[in-house]
Amino acid sequence: MADPESLKAVFDYFDRDGTGTLELDELEELLNALGQCVTKEEVRSIMAADDINSDGVMSLSEFIEFYKRHGKDAAKVGQEIGDAFKRFDRNNRGYLSKTDMETILTKGGAFPFTKEEAEMCFDAFDLNKDGQMDYGVTI
Repeated sequence: MADPESLKAVFDYFDRDGTGTLELDELEELLNALGQCVTKEEVRSIMAADDINSDGVMSLSEFIEFYKRHGKDAAKVGQEIGDAFKRFDRNNRGYLSKTDMETILTKGGAFPFTKEEAEMCFDAFDLNKDGQMDYGVTI
């Protein structure tokens, strides 16, 4: 499990407005960056379940509790993303384009994504917003 300082750094990074709490949009961005590709409704459900004091935002302590329950899943997802990235980057370019991601996500798997869901995931992983999902930046 990640140490409290690392969790605080992640929390602070996604606390874009510096309020000391994660609002729905900030929590959505954090979860998407972890590979969860959640909908707004799913984020609302997570917030409802993990907002211990029911103030509509997630504090650092609530985030740490959330991570204790779901952190292994996030680490596993990160490893799976790295493995999948290497598998789908057939030309060893070190990145996947938006078209690559749409093809991968909408054509494969037991539960193919819609084009909109694929775009949402791509946008979450294009961390430097250069139009490419770069292995070194994303993983």
